[in-house]
Amino acid sequence: MAATSPPAHALLVLFDLNGTLVHRTSKTSREVGERYSPAGKDSGKRHVYVRPGGADVLAALAAHPRVAVGIYTSTFLRNAARMTLAVARSAQLAPGARLSEIEATAPDWIAAPRADSRPLLLHPLTAASAINELGSASGTAADAADAADAADRCEDGPKPGELYIDYVLHRDHNKPDPTGAKSHDTIRDLGAVWGEEDGPGAAGFGPHNTIVVDNEFRKVREVPHNALVVPTFDAQSMTGDSVEGYAVIDAVYRYILDVLLPAFDADASQADDADVSQADAPPPDVRTVLATAPFAATADTISLPPLPPTPAVAIAIAIAIAIAIAQLPQLAFAALFEP
Repeated sequence: MAATSPPAHALLVLFDLNGTLVHRTSKTSREVGERYSPAGKDSGKRHVYVRPGGADVLAALAAHPRVAVGIYTSTFLRNAARMTLAVARSAQLAPGARLSEIEATAPDWIAAPRADSRPLLLHPLTAASAINELGSASGTAADAADAADAADRCEDGPKPGELYIDYVLHRDHNKPDPTGAKSHDTIRDLGAVWGEEDGPGAAGFGPHNTIVVDNEFRKVREVPHNALVVPTFDAQSMTGDSVEGYAVIDAVYRYILDVLLPAFDADASQADDADVSQADAPPPDVRTVLATAPFAATADTISLPPLPPTPAVAIAIAIAIAIAIAQLPQLAFAALFEP
Protein backbone atom coordinates (compact mmCIF):
# COMPACT_ATOMS: atom_id res chain seq x y z
CA MET A 1 0.00 0.00 0.00
CA ALA A 2 2.89 2.34 -0.81
CA ALA A 3 0.58 4.74 -2.63
CA THR A 4 -1.08 5.64 0.69
CA SER A 5 2.10 6.12 2.74
CA PRO A 6 2.20 9.63 4.22
CA PRO A 7 5.10 12.02 3.66
CA ALA A 8 7.54 12.58 6.54
CA HIS A 9 5.89 13.98 9.67
CA ALA A 10 2.46 14.00 8.01
CA LEU A 11 -0.65 14.55 10.11
CA LEU A 12 -3.84 12.52 10.01
CA VAL A 13 -6.90 14.61 10.85
CA LEU A 14 -10.10 12.64 11.53
CA PHE A 15 -13.41 14.52 11.66
CA ASP A 16 -16.55 13.42 13.46
CA LEU A 17 -19.76 13.83 11.46
CA ASN A 18 -22.98 14.59 13.37
CA GLY A 19 -22.51 17.63 15.58
CA THR A 20 -19.07 18.42 14.13
CA LEU A 21 -19.07 18.57 10.32
CA VAL A 22 -22.82 18.20 9.90
CA HIS A 23 -26.20 18.31 11.60
CA ARG A 24 -28.44 15.31 10.93
CA THR A 25 -32.16 15.56 11.58
CA SER A 26 -33.69 13.16 14.09
CA LYS A 27 -36.62 12.48 11.74
CA THR A 28 -37.10 12.30 7.98
CA SER A 29 -38.60 15.81 7.80
CA ARG A 30 -36.42 18.86 7.19
CA GLU A 31 -35.74 21.35 9.97
CA VAL A 32 -38.42 24.00 10.42
CA GLY A 33 -36.91 27.43 9.75
CA GLU A 34 -33.86 26.05 7.92
CA ARG A 35 -31.76 28.77 6.30
CA TYR A 36 -30.09 26.58 3.68
CA SER A 37 -30.88 23.26 2.08
CA PRO A 38 -29.60 19.89 3.27
CA ALA A 39 -26.68 18.43 1.32
CA GLY A 40 -27.99 14.86 1.36
CA LYS A 41 -29.55 12.09 3.44
CA ASP A 42 -28.37 9.13 5.46
CA SER A 43 -29.60 5.59 4.88
CA GLY A 44 -32.66 6.30 7.04
CA LYS A 45 -33.62 9.29 4.86
CA ARG A 46 -32.71 11.77 7.61
CA HIS A 47 -31.45 15.06 6.23
CA VAL A 48 -27.82 16.14 6.49
CA TYR A 49 -26.86 19.83 6.75
CA VAL A 50 -23.17 20.70 6.36
CA ARG A 51 -21.59 23.12 8.81
CA PRO A 52 -20.23 26.30 7.21
CA GLY A 53 -16.69 25.44 6.16
CA GLY A 54 -17.18 21.73 6.87
CA ALA A 55 -16.56 20.64 3.29
CA ASP A 56 -14.02 23.41 2.70
CA VAL A 57 -11.73 22.28 5.51
CA LEU A 58 -11.75 18.70 4.20
CA ALA A 59 -10.86 19.92 0.70
CA ALA A 60 -8.18 22.33 1.94
CA LEU A 61 -6.50 19.74 4.15
CA ALA A 62 -6.81 17.01 1.50
CA ALA A 63 -4.93 19.34 -0.87
CA HIS A 64 -2.13 19.85 1.66
CA PRO A 65 0.88 17.61 0.87
CA ARG A 66 1.55 16.82 4.53
CA VAL A 67 -1.98 16.16 5.78
CA ALA A 68 -4.27 13.18 5.34
CA VAL A 69 -7.96 13.50 6.22
CA GLY A 70 -10.66 11.09 7.25
CA ILE A 71 -13.99 10.62 8.98
CA TYR A 72 -14.35 9.08 12.46
CA THR A 73 -17.96 8.65 13.52
CA SER A 74 -20.05 6.55 15.89
CA THR A 75 -22.70 5.90 13.27
CA PHE A 76 -23.01 2.72 11.24
CA LEU A 77 -21.17 2.36 7.94
CA ARG A 78 -24.39 2.63 5.93
CA ASN A 79 -24.96 6.11 7.39
CA ALA A 80 -21.31 7.14 7.56
CA ALA A 81 -20.79 6.51 3.85
CA ARG A 82 -23.80 8.57 2.76
CA MET A 83 -23.16 11.41 5.20
CA THR A 84 -19.53 11.59 4.09
CA LEU A 85 -20.66 11.68 0.47
CA ALA A 86 -23.04 14.55 1.30
CA VAL A 87 -20.14 16.56 2.69
CA ALA A 88 -17.95 15.75 -0.31
CA ARG A 89 -20.68 16.79 -2.75
CA SER A 90 -21.26 20.08 -0.95
CA ALA A 91 -17.62 21.01 -1.56
CA GLN A 92 -18.62 21.49 -5.21
CA LEU A 93 -21.55 23.81 -4.52
CA ALA A 94 -21.71 26.86 -6.72
CA PRO A 95 -21.27 30.17 -4.86
CA GLY A 96 -24.87 31.13 -5.62
CA ALA A 97 -26.08 28.14 -3.60
CA ARG A 98 -24.65 29.60 -0.39
CA LEU A 99 -26.08 32.32 1.84
CA SER A 100 -24.45 35.65 0.99
CA GLU A 101 -24.57 36.79 4.64
CA ILE A 102 -22.46 33.78 5.68
CA GLU A 103 -20.20 33.99 2.64
CA ALA A 104 -19.34 37.59 3.49
CA THR A 105 -17.55 36.28 6.59
CA ALA A 106 -15.65 33.45 4.85
CA PRO A 107 -11.91 33.41 5.67
CA ASP A 108 -9.40 33.82 2.87
CA TRP A 109 -8.23 30.19 2.86
CA ILE A 110 -11.66 28.98 1.76
CA ALA A 111 -11.38 30.63 -1.67
CA ALA A 112 -8.56 28.33 -2.81
CA PRO A 113 -10.29 24.94 -2.59
CA ARG A 114 -13.47 26.37 -4.09
CA ALA A 115 -11.49 27.60 -7.07
CA ASP A 116 -10.09 24.08 -7.41
CA SER A 117 -12.07 22.11 -9.99
CA ARG A 118 -11.03 18.75 -8.49
CA PRO A 119 -13.84 16.92 -6.65
CA LEU A 120 -13.39 15.58 -3.14
CA LEU A 121 -13.28 11.78 -3.49
CA LEU A 122 -13.35 8.71 -1.31
CA HIS A 123 -9.96 7.01 -1.47
CA PRO A 124 -10.30 3.91 -3.69
CA LEU A 125 -8.16 1.75 -1.37
CA THR A 126 -8.37 2.94 2.22
CA ALA A 127 -12.07 3.96 2.01
CA ALA A 128 -13.13 0.95 -0.07
CA SER A 129 -15.72 -0.23 2.48
CA ALA A 130 -17.58 3.08 2.22
CA ILE A 131 -17.45 2.92 -1.57
CA ASN A 132 -18.85 -0.61 -1.53
CA GLU A 133 -21.63 0.49 0.82
CA LEU A 134 -22.65 3.30 -1.53
CA GLY A 135 -22.94 0.77 -4.35
CA SER A 136 -25.15 -1.59 -2.33
CA ALA A 137 -28.79 -2.22 -3.13
CA SER A 138 -29.93 0.13 -0.36
CA GLY A 139 -28.26 3.12 -1.99
CA THR A 140 -29.86 5.72 -4.25
CA ALA A 141 -29.14 6.04 -7.96
CA ALA A 142 -26.84 8.97 -7.23
CA ASP A 143 -25.02 6.92 -4.60
CA ALA A 144 -24.59 4.06 -7.06
CA ALA A 145 -23.23 6.44 -9.69
CA ASP A 146 -20.65 7.78 -7.26
CA ALA A 147 -19.74 4.24 -6.22
CA ALA A 148 -19.34 3.19 -9.87
CA ASP A 149 -17.08 6.17 -10.49
CA ALA A 150 -15.01 5.28 -7.43
CA ALA A 151 -14.83 1.63 -8.54
CA ASP A 152 -13.52 2.71 -11.94
CA ARG A 153 -10.79 4.68 -10.20
CA CYS A 154 -9.82 1.57 -8.24
CA GLU A 155 -8.62 -0.12 -11.42
CA ASP A 156 -5.52 2.06 -11.51
CA GLY A 157 -5.38 2.92 -7.81
CA PRO A 158 -5.15 6.42 -6.37
CA LYS A 159 -3.91 9.10 -8.74
CA PRO A 160 -1.47 11.88 -7.83
CA GLY A 161 -3.11 15.27 -7.58
CA GLU A 162 -6.60 14.08 -6.70
CA LEU A 163 -8.27 15.15 -3.44
CA TYR A 164 -9.09 12.19 -1.20
CA ILE A 165 -10.94 11.51 2.01
CA ASP A 166 -8.53 8.78 3.04
CA TYR A 167 -10.49 6.98 5.75
CA VAL A 168 -14.13 6.49 6.75
CA LEU A 169 -14.05 5.04 10.27
CA HIS A 170 -17.50 4.09 11.57
CA ARG A 171 -19.22 2.41 14.51
CA ASP A 172 -17.10 -0.74 14.27
CA HIS A 173 -14.03 1.42 15.04
CA ASN A 174 -15.47 2.54 18.40
CA LYS A 175 -15.97 0.74 21.70
CA PRO A 176 -18.82 0.85 24.25
CA ASP A 177 -18.77 3.70 26.72
CA PRO A 178 -19.18 2.13 30.17
CA THR A 179 -20.24 5.47 31.66
CA GLY A 180 -22.49 6.57 28.79
CA ALA A 181 -25.95 7.88 29.52
CA LYS A 182 -27.38 5.61 26.83
CA SER A 183 -26.79 1.91 26.27
CA HIS A 184 -25.55 2.53 22.71
CA ASP A 185 -23.05 5.28 23.64
CA THR A 186 -19.51 4.72 22.40
CA ILE A 187 -16.05 6.25 22.71
CA ARG A 188 -13.21 6.37 20.21
CA ASP A 189 -10.93 3.33 20.09
CA LEU A 190 -7.85 4.85 18.50
CA GLY A 191 -5.59 2.14 19.88
CA ALA A 192 -7.43 -0.44 17.80
CA VAL A 193 -7.53 1.89 14.78
CA TRP A 194 -3.76 2.38 14.84
CA GLY A 195 -3.26 -1.36 15.21
CA GLU A 196 -5.38 -2.43 12.22
CA GLU A 197 -3.40 -4.24 9.54
CA ASP A 198 -4.72 -2.09 6.70
CA GLY A 199 -5.69 0.95 8.75
CA PRO A 200 -4.01 4.29 9.42
CA GLY A 201 -1.29 2.61 11.45
CA ALA A 202 -0.11 0.74 8.35
CA ALA A 203 0.41 4.13 6.68
CA GLY A 204 2.58 5.42 9.50
CA PHE A 205 -0.05 7.16 11.61
CA GLY A 206 -0.17 6.73 15.38
CA PRO A 207 -0.56 8.60 18.67
CA HIS A 208 2.16 11.08 17.71
CA ASN A 209 0.57 12.37 14.49
CA THR A 210 -3.21 11.79 14.66
CA ILE A 211 -5.80 14.46 15.50
CA VAL A 212 -9.51 13.83 16.08
CA VAL A 213 -11.96 16.74 15.71
CA ASP A 214 -15.13 16.09 17.71
CA ASN A 215 -17.90 18.01 19.45
CA GLU A 216 -18.11 15.64 22.45
CA PHE A 217 -15.22 15.44 24.90
CA ARG A 218 -16.84 12.31 26.31
CA LYS A 219 -15.99 10.40 23.14
CA VAL A 220 -12.34 11.46 23.07
CA ARG A 221 -11.61 11.61 26.78
CA GLU A 222 -9.13 8.73 26.57
CA VAL A 223 -7.02 10.70 24.06
CA PRO A 224 -7.42 14.33 25.20
CA HIS A 225 -4.12 15.44 23.64
CA ASN A 226 -5.09 13.96 20.27
CA ALA A 227 -8.39 15.83 20.16
CA LEU A 228 -9.71 19.22 19.09
CA VAL A 229 -13.10 19.62 20.78
CA VAL A 230 -15.45 22.07 19.04
CA PRO A 231 -18.88 23.53 19.85
CA THR A 232 -21.79 21.40 18.68
CA PHE A 233 -23.39 22.15 15.32
CA ASP A 234 -27.12 21.47 15.76
CA ALA A 235 -30.55 22.57 14.52
CA GLN A 236 -30.29 25.93 16.30
CA SER A 237 -27.04 26.58 14.42
CA MET A 238 -28.76 26.70 11.03
CA THR A 239 -32.36 27.78 11.66
CA GLY A 240 -34.10 31.03 12.58
CA ASP A 241 -32.86 34.60 12.26
CA SER A 242 -29.26 33.92 13.28
CA VAL A 243 -26.99 31.09 12.19
CA GLU A 244 -23.44 29.92 12.74
CA GLY A 245 -20.69 31.25 10.49
CA TYR A 246 -17.16 30.05 9.78
CA ALA A 247 -15.47 30.78 13.12
CA VAL A 248 -15.34 27.19 14.43
CA ILE A 249 -13.99 25.58 11.27
CA ASP A 250 -11.60 28.49 10.73
CA ALA A 251 -10.20 27.93 14.24
CA VAL A 252 -9.63 24.24 13.46
CA TYR A 253 -7.90 24.98 10.17
CA ARG A 254 -5.73 27.73 11.63
CA TYR A 255 -4.66 25.58 14.55
CA ILE A 256 -3.59 22.75 12.25
CA LEU A 257 -1.79 25.01 9.79
CA ASP A 258 -0.38 27.64 12.18
CA VAL A 259 0.33 25.60 15.32
CA LEU A 260 0.62 21.88 14.66
CA LEU A 261 2.50 21.77 11.36
CA PRO A 262 5.03 24.49 12.31
CA ALA A 263 5.72 22.61 15.56
CA PHE A 264 6.55 19.54 13.48
CA ASP A 265 8.90 21.62 11.35
CA ALA A 266 10.59 23.00 14.46
CA ASP A 267 11.14 19.51 15.88
CA ALA A 268 12.65 18.33 12.61
CA SER A 269 14.98 21.36 12.52
CA GLN A 270 16.15 20.71 16.06
CA ALA A 271 17.01 17.14 15.10
CA ASP A 272 19.03 18.43 12.13
CA ASP A 273 20.85 21.01 14.30
CA ALA A 274 21.81 18.30 16.79
CA ASP A 275 23.27 16.24 13.96
CA VAL A 276 20.94 13.38 14.84
CA SER A 277 19.99 11.05 12.05
CA GLN A 278 16.35 11.11 10.97
CA ALA A 279 16.02 7.45 11.93
CA ASP A 280 17.20 8.10 15.51
CA ALA A 281 15.40 11.41 16.06
CA PRO A 282 12.17 11.18 18.09
CA PRO A 283 9.17 11.95 15.89
CA PRO A 284 7.24 15.21 16.39
CA ASP A 285 4.26 14.64 18.66
CA VAL A 286 0.86 16.35 18.48
CA ARG A 287 0.24 15.45 22.13
CA THR A 288 3.12 17.65 23.22
CA VAL A 289 1.81 20.55 21.15
CA LEU A 290 -1.76 20.24 22.45
CA ALA A 291 -0.53 19.99 26.03
CA THR A 292 1.50 23.20 25.74
CA ALA A 293 -0.75 25.15 23.33
CA PRO A 294 -4.36 24.08 24.01
CA PHE A 295 -6.95 24.46 21.27
CA ALA A 296 -10.12 26.53 21.73
CA ALA A 297 -12.95 27.50 19.40
CA THR A 298 -16.07 29.62 19.86
CA ALA A 299 -19.02 29.66 17.48
CA ASP A 300 -19.96 32.98 15.87
CA THR A 301 -23.43 34.21 14.99
CA ILE A 302 -24.55 35.67 11.65
CA SER A 303 -27.79 37.67 11.62
CA LEU A 304 -30.14 37.03 8.71
CA PRO A 305 -33.27 38.77 7.42
CA PRO A 306 -36.43 37.38 9.04
CA LEU A 307 -37.97 34.42 7.29
CA PRO A 308 -41.24 35.04 5.43
CA PRO A 309 -44.20 33.41 7.20
CA THR A 310 -44.96 29.83 6.21
CA PRO A 311 -48.15 29.25 4.14
CA ALA A 312 -50.04 28.10 7.24
CA VAL A 313 -49.00 31.17 9.22
CA ALA A 314 -49.75 33.47 6.26
CA ILE A 315 -53.25 31.99 5.96
CA ALA A 316 -53.85 32.42 9.69
CA ILE A 317 -52.73 36.06 9.50
CA ALA A 318 -54.96 36.70 6.47
CA ILE A 319 -57.97 35.17 8.26
CA ALA A 320 -57.31 37.28 11.36
CA ILE A 321 -57.09 40.44 9.25
CA ALA A 322 -60.30 39.55 7.39
CA ILE A 323 -62.14 38.97 10.65
CA ALA A 324 -60.89 42.26 12.02
CA ILE A 325 -61.99 44.11 8.89
CA ALA A 326 -65.41 42.44 8.99
CA GLN A 327 -65.86 43.57 12.58
CA LEU A 328 -65.01 47.23 11.85
CA PRO A 329 -68.60 48.36 10.91
CA GLN A 330 -70.02 46.67 13.99
CA LEU A 331 -67.43 48.31 16.23
CA ALA A 332 -68.04 51.70 14.63
CA PHE A 333 -71.83 51.39 15.08
CA ALA A 334 -71.38 50.37 18.72
CA ALA A 335 -69.13 53.38 19.29
CA LEU A 336 -71.73 55.80 17.84
CA PHE A 337 -74.54 54.61 20.09
CA GLU A 338 -72.52 53.94 23.22
CA PRO A 339 -74.46 55.46 26.15
